[in-house]
Amino acid sequence: MLGLPILISDSMPDIALGAKPIVLMNPQLAYTDAIKKGIEMKHIANNSTQALQGGQLLVSDIYIDGVVHNADALRVLTV
Repeated sequence: MLGLPILISDSMPDIALGAKPIVLMNPQLAYTDAIKKGIEMKHIANNSTQALQGGQLLVSDIYIDGVVHNADALRVLTV
């Protein structure tokens, strides 16, 4: 549609009177991601379950947030 990809999401409401089931958006212009805390990786040592299986346990986490910073770059269709 207009050269933009079409994504279908179960998070959007069903098509019904007064619903807003369709959004036309340029995500590069409308949305910004922000990394709140860089990725951390932890090596869990002395874990008997992993040691007995001959494996290692690595755990990583990262905190990312996002915000619409340009509402003019999106349009919502009300049915």
